[in-house]
Amino acid sequence: MSKRQLALNALILPTGHHIAAWRRADVPEHTNHDFGEYVRVALLAAVTERIGLIATVSTTYNEPYHLARKFASLDWISRGRAGWNLVTSSAPAEALNFDQSELPDHGERYRRAAS
Repeated sequence: MSKRQLALNALILPTGHHIAAWRRADVPEHTNHDFGEYVRVALLAAVTERIGLIATVSTTYNEPYHLARKFASLDWISRGRAGWNLVTSSAPAEALNFDQSELPDHGERYRRAAS
């Protein structure tokens, strides 16, 4: 008889899933920047043995070398339980964070993601 396994996923946004949830009076100030809050919410991979971490990171503005270093660190911290949810950026305003006047077109973003 084979063992069945159950895999669960948790999207951790301590301030709430709604984009403006941080504005609610019952959301503690600086919750997004409090490591203790993340530990309270989900027991991070560094302090567990069976929970992995999957980060969502866009390829549009992250260079391959930097992505490799980030995920190597996450893999090391989690002792081999790291994963990557690869996405491309879709918000035109995000380009301004990277000194770009506009978002690359859809085809270019996906060519970059595939390489």
